[in-house]
Amino acid sequence: MMPPKAAKLGILAGGGELPRLLIETCQKSGRDVFVIAFKDQCDLETTQNVAHAWVNIGKAGKTIEHLQANHVEELVMAGHIQKPSMAQLMPDARALKI
Repeated sequence: MMPPKAAKLGILAGGGELPRLLIETCQKSGRDVFVIAFKDQCDLETTQNVAHAWVNIGKAGKTIEHLQANHVEELVMAGHIQKPSMAQLMPDARALKI
C-alpha cells in the first residue's frame, strides 16, 4: 500500500536561499508546491522551473486567490522580507481587514 500523497505546499517566498532550498527539497521528494513570489523581495532565480505567481506584498486578496486556484492545502513562509514603505505595500481591501 502506498503512503498518502502529501498536501500541496504553498510557499510565501521572500529573498535569499531558503525558499530555493525548500522548493528543491519538495521537488526531490515529489511534493507539489506553488510559490507566491513577493515583488521586490523574492529573487528571480527562486521562481525558475516551479509554478508561481508574482504578487505585491500588500495584496492579501490576490495572494489568497492564487493559493485557492492552485489548490494549496498547507502554507509556509520562507526567506527574508525587507520592511516595505507604505507606498510599496499598497494594501488591498482584504489586507486592510487583516
